[in-house]
Amino acid sequence: DKTEHSSWMNDDGWVLKLNTIFNQVSGTVFHDANSNGVYDTGENPIPYRHVSETGSGVFTYTDFDGDYILQVSDTGILTIEPLLENIYWNPIPAQHAIPFSDFNNVESFRDFAFQSSGVYDDLCLEATPSGPFRPGFNGGYIVECSNEGTTTQNATLIFYPDNGLNFQGSSPAATIVTQDSIVIDLGMMEPFQHEYIYLNFSIDLSIPLGSTLLSS
Repeated sequence: DKTEHSSWMNDDGWVLKLNTIFNQVSGTVFHDANSNGVYDTGENPIPYRHVSETGSGVFTYTDFDGDYILQVSDTGILTIEPLLENIYWNPIPAQHAIPFSDFNNVESFRDFAFQSSGVYDDLCLEATPSGPFRPGFNGGYIVECSNEGTTTQNATLIFYPDNGLNFQGSSPAATIVTQDSIVIDLGMMEPFQHEYIYLNFSIDLSIPLGSTLLSS
């Protein structure tokens, strides 16, 4: 393995090691709405959840269907666990401890059923500019609305754009548009559900470059 500093042209370099010898663990992370430990019809998967092997630090994320595949180049007892992002949920089981005496084994159906630890209402919003804002051009925001709590919530977004932004449209379509706000009805959101709202604006020509836009 290369451990010393590279002296070629003062550039950094990476050593990439490819390995085809590993053990594989897979499963599904889901919302166990009835707390029976079984992935029943009608229950929702939990996408984009961090799942790791604690000893090696190897990690992955669940896909849109809540499925994960973790490949670890190690033997012995591998401990697999999902990341807990708040106190609202308990994964059942908390960990999977899987013994491997050699390599090239596949262990499937190592699922994690997330069960609520109480009644929590927690809708979260995060707004990110979709690109740079320049006077005389269009710009926008991507707003992520997620239900991090344990109850189903009726979600409504009320967005207050900066005075220098002129509303051009949104997806989904706005329910109400006033002089200073945009209201979008997102309907009922179940736990772990995510919705994305795309807001488009034209930027007033009178705004000086380098100005701070204050939207909320």
